[in-house]
Amino acid sequence: MMEKAQSCSHCGTRLEEWDPTHGGDLRAYYPEVYRCRGCMLAQDELEATMRAMKGAHGAPNGLYVRLVDKRTWQEKKRVEGVRERNR
Repeated sequence: MMEKAQSCSHCGTRLEEWDPTHGGDLRAYYPEVYRCRGCMLAQDELEATMRAMKGAHGAPNGLYVRLVDKRTWQEKKRVEGVRERNR
């Protein structure tokens, strides 16, 4: 059970925000669907990696997708290209 001032780890609300006996409101919040472009890109990359691993079930331990800024990504690709040419 959550402590009174503790927030729900899933939605971020607190119990008293919903409880009219504690000044809350049963309609304190409304759901809103949104799409995060960063999360979408990360999920797409993870799914593509899993498809490339053919037959792997679930993400292997330690496999995560992180987002890097465009300049960092371009520099990494440039360095990888140099390494490939030097083999």
